[in-house]
Amino acid sequence: MMREKYELCELQICPFEHLNINNISYLKPMRNDEYPYRLCILDRNNSIAIDINTLHQYDYIEMSTIHFYGMGYKKIKNENRYAILKLTAGTMCEVDNDILVKAREIRTYLEQGKEFENGNTIDNESYLDLINNENRHKKVKKIKMKRKSKRK
Repeated sequence: MMREKYELCELQICPFEHLNINNISYLKPMRNDEYPYRLCILDRNNSIAIDINTLHQYDYIEMSTIHFYGMGYKKIKNENRYAILKLTAGTMCEVDNDILVKAREIRTYLEQGKEFENGNTIDNESYLDLINNENRHKKVKKIKMKRKSKRK
């Protein structure tokens, strides 16, 4: 089965913290709620993710143990944020037509070799302000269920 080069999916964009336990260095992603999942276009061939809403580009790090320790950890630098933790294929996220249009545009730009702004040009505090402000302005759609009338 051939995998698509580009995929619309939710990724967590977060930094890693450097831990030193018993004189052994570890890298641990900051998976807390401060860094929510973001809808992204994942470019598998170039291991990058483009955040649909901010149009920022992040390196994608595969979190499987074999891949992470084989190659992924070498990418991690300082306070940079990375796209990680792709949700499983069975997970569904709600997207509207506007998101699909943006996703197609991003895919077209990627196919043309366009580069997007590096998401790490802003510090973590500014990034969190940006996404928190974005989340405050999201409109939540409520779906009303019609009651079935009881006929006798």
